[in-house]
Amino acid sequence: MVRASGAKVVIYDCLGTLHTCNENSASEMRAVCEALKKIDRECGTSSIIIHHFRKPSDGRDSSGDKAESRGSSSISDFAGFIITVRKASNGLIKIKVEKTRDSDEEGRELICKRNPNTLLLEVASDEAVETYDIEKICSVLKAGPIETRQAFIDALIDDKVATSEMTARRMIEWAVRKGSVNVFREGKKNIYSLETKYALQCKGLWPTCDS
Repeated sequence: MVRASGAKVVIYDCLGTLHTCNENSASEMRAVCEALKKIDRECGTSSIIIHHFRKPSDGRDSSGDKAESRGSSSISDFAGFIITVRKASNGLIKIKVEKTRDSDEEGRELICKRNPNTLLLEVASDEAVETYDIEKICSVLKAGPIETRQAFIDALIDDKVATSEMTARRMIEWAVRKGSVNVFREGKKNIYSLETKYALQCKGLWPTCDS
């Protein structure tokens, strides 16, 4: 079918619909990826494969890093180019080049908005992007209702704030060092909260024992 179409680029939406294998199995997913690579070789095509982030156990959105993609890491190992797309603040969309093999674009980020007429993504103008430098992030974390500040912390962790990933990481580390943000361990994940574990337990948001 691919050869008969004469297509040069094939978009698979999404990876999970192409197989019945265990996505957490490295060997099974390598076989799926090799099958797609074989189609490209035999038909002279290039493949764009849409894949989803894994759903975090705490119910929050994924951070958007390629390491958070669903299933085995062999999937991202197979890819020659990875772009992540996720929602940012104010209805904007953050696009990041996570992996490249033949260019120096890795790590580049774009803040985009959807054109309501064409439904295509366009790079947002500077006026449309509410960027956050270190000074502005500090001011948000120091003032306002605790719910607003907690939502901002969650957005920083989920990489939904229009700032660089490095700035977000530095600010979270700074807030923890200053004691402004508490960090708790839940399984393999860190939970960041402006409230103490005891306060979260009183609200029923944290188990009363760590078992």
